[in-house]
Amino acid sequence: MLERVAPIAARAVRDRRCEDCDLTYATLRGSDLSGGRFHDTIFVHADGRDVNLRDADLSETALGGDFTGADFRGANLRDASVHSAVFRNARLDGVDLRAIRHAEAADWAEAVLEGANLENVRFTGPHGAVDRTTPGQPMGVANGGTDLAHANLRGARLAGATLERCSLRGADLRGADLTGAHLSGADLSDADLRDATLDRATLLGTDLRGANLQDAQLSRARFSGRLPEGDALLTGATWTDGRVCGAGSDGRCIRSSR
Repeated sequence: MLERVAPIAARAVRDRRCEDCDLTYATLRGSDLSGGRFHDTIFVHADGRDVNLRDADLSETALGGDFTGADFRGANLRDASVHSAVFRNARLDGVDLRAIRHAEAADWAEAVLEGANLENVRFTGPHGAVDRTTPGQPMGVANGGTDLAHANLRGARLAGATLERCSLRGADLRGADLTGAHLSGADLSDADLRDATLDRATLLGTDLRGANLQDAQLSRARFSGRLPEGDALLTGATWTDGRVCGAGSDGRCIRSSR
């Protein structure tokens, strides 16, 4: 397989073009493929670490390889499948990802998704748990959600996104639009949600310990029970009933005196 793929990969790097071809197990690490055309190409098990794919056409591709540290800014990922792809520390800021497939089966931990469009994207698998210990299995979290821990999602558009049971621990969600997002059972502990919009979001059983929700919009959001006492910071947040949480709203919303 490697002997057969190597010449194809070499031509792909040289020409920055490889449409409707198979780059399974290809070694592309550190290559400059910016502006290239790779429509309907298979990258399963490819080594794409630190590859430059800025402004590349990756529509309808199968991106099932390791793209740690890769640069996808400006790339066309329409209808791309990201099943089992690794995007750790990858640059996807501002990329339109609404039409990607199998987002729930990729590893997004520490990815830079600032300003990305992820509206209505599903990050939770429909078939339950994902085994992280079995070779060849997708890099989800053990309870069926996706690993987005410490991801940079600042200003990202996540309206209507399905993030149930996902790990967003320590994620930067400042100013993100999570209107109507499904976050039940998600881990948002230590996440930065300042100025985020969570109107009509569903947060049943969501872990918000240590989360910063200052100045967030939570109108008509659905919670189960009450927030962990003394943990989530809510000063300035607009609560589910429309009231603004005053100073000292740690773990509970204290009505503002304004």
